[in-house]
Parts: sequence; structure tokens; C-alpha cells
Amino acid sequence: MATRCGTLKFIPPSAPALAIALSGTNVVIFWPMSATNRLLETAPGLGLPSDWSTLTTAPLFLNSEYTVTNAVGAAAQFYRLAQKP
Repeated sequence: MATRCGTLKFIPPSAPALAIALSGTNVVIFWPMSATNRLLETAPGLGLPSDWSTLTTAPLFLNSEYTVTNAVGAAAQFYRLAQKP
């Protein structure tokens, strides 16, 4: 008969956080450099999953972070980090 010694709990790694800052007429999106397996995606709203598309602007490395700069538009824009396939 087996004796139960404890409980094993799996905690998945948390997703890296995105940060955003306004710089003149641009927004600067940045996230930790440790998030090497992620792609920056954008969408005009939070509706359908098919609305999200990968941003084609290549991120730069600045102060140990990935950074992407985009022009501010008239319409709302949402950003997220998605896991690379």
C-alpha cells in the first residue's frame, strides 16, 4: 500500500508582461528580453481570435528589453504577446 507523502502541484510559467509608453506621436511597447519565444501581435479590438495578427516591425534591444515603436493612430489598437508556434 502506497503512503501519500505530499501533493505535487504544477504551476505553469506566467506570461511576460507588456508595457507601453507614449513618446511624442508614437507608442513604445516593451517586454522582458527573457521572452525569446514570443511574438508581438496587434488587433483593432478584443473580439475574435482571428482579429489578431503578428506585428511585422522587428523588435530592437534596448536596456535589456525588446522594444517596438508604432505611430499613434486615430483608432484604438491592442497588443499582446503570443507564443511562437
